Amino acid sequence: MDQRYSKGEISQKDLLKYMTDLYDLSKYEGFVEGQLKSIIETAKINYDYGYFNASLKKINEGVAIAKLEKNSMALCRLFLIYQRILIKLDQFHESQDALKKCEYYNSLVSENDERDINHIFILLGKAELLVDANGLSKDMDTVVSLKREAYSQAMLLRDNDKYKKFIVINTLESLAWSLALAEKLSEAREVVIKIDDLLMKYPNEEFITQSFVIKGAIENISKDYQQAIKYFSIVIERSAKNRNTYNFFEITPMISASYGQIGDFEEATKYSWKYAHLLDSINSANKKSNNITLIKNINLSAKDKQRVISDVNKMLLYGILVLIISIELLLFYQRIKRNSLVLPFITNKEDKFQKEEIDITIKVMRLINFAKDDINVYYVEFQKIYPYFYQNLKDRYPKLNINDLNYCSFVKMNFNNEQIAEYTQTTLKSVESRRYRILKKIEIKSTSDLYILLSKL
Repeated sequence: MDQRYSKGEISQKDLLKYMTDLYDLSKYEGFVEGQLKSIIETAKINYDYGYFNASLKKINEGVAIAKLEKNSMALCRLFLIYQRILIKLDQFHESQDALKKCEYYNSLVSENDERDINHIFILLGKAELLVDANGLSKDMDTVVSLKREAYSQAMLLRDNDKYKKFIVINTLESLAWSLALAEKLSEAREVVIKIDDLLMKYPNEEFITQSFVIKGAIENISKDYQQAIKYFSIVIERSAKNRNTYNFFEITPMISASYGQIGDFEEATKYSWKYAHLLDSINSANKKSNNITLIKNINLSAKDKQRVISDVNKMLLYGILVLIISIELLLFYQRIKRNSLVLPFITNKEDKFQKEEIDITIKVMRLINFAKDDINVYYVEFQKIYPYFYQNLKDRYPKLNINDLNYCSFVKMNFNNEQIAEYTQTTLKSVESRRYRILKKIEIKSTSDLYILLSKL
């Protein structure tokens, strides 16, 4: 492991073999430090390959051991990996809590060098919390600033620190990616040159592959789609060689989009179908996995005893409050029911108005069911209930396409992004990207503003 971090010559596949041996030997000999180091490295490698369930199992095991040993250093490293997995699994609030845990455990680390290294990755974690699934943010300047700070802190590490080169390249690649997405292309290219110089002396397989991803993204944004395709093709080739399916999965939408831009729709469709197939496989694997159970176990293991007792007290308090509110609502309902018996008869006009409102409510409820059961029927029925919605929206905002209008119909129905992804059988990432593009086209700041706008149409 030390050789890998100091020279960068060992691939993750080789490292995984060494870590497996280290784990077995350490467990047999009762060498807890070696066992924890193996668990941390194995969890990280599984994360890089997209094996989130396997990584969560290791983290769950590691947190239990580290808590028992009161090893704040190991807990911080484990929660850094955990936070990144939670982001990938769209567990945003849990990811925020995990990062707070990282900061807490890091404050307990006694060694300055180790604490500084953890702080660098905490800065990167804070940046990741600000971006969506595609790496975009409404505040890209802050994202870039956090990553610049992480790089500056990495450069301050001692030159004889075996982790320095690894951390410097890691922060530079993260910075270059965000600079590219922020369309600061000249700066992104300058950072890529630094990365290439470092990789000549530190030939880490994963970093080299990631550098081609970044180069492809830069050329794609620069509209040099042919060059972008060349870089993305190298990534696909290297991913196949290293059997990194997850890396291949993440690159296919980008190369598909590049082929689409040059008019090669056959290749674009081919990679689009490959992406869809991989997405189905990943979703199927996630459904069969016990990710949610593992996440609950990890969160529970991380809690201190006093905090668990406090949470129980809170639950009891909430239960009492709910009981009181329920009783008050029941009494209120009974008073309303009694009062309704002595109300005068409503007029025919009021009766007609109420009947219309009830009819609309029934139609809306049916519409919600259509969205769940048959999305195509939903689109048809929506336009029957709101016949002028699409046209009015298109007239006001000509840049919106049919997919944008469909998304807006869901927002009007007050569906959240998770529901939209489920009903349209797409990923949460693509739904969030759609929302981001619509906000830019309409030039408003938030989804709540969008809902207010759409509710008036």
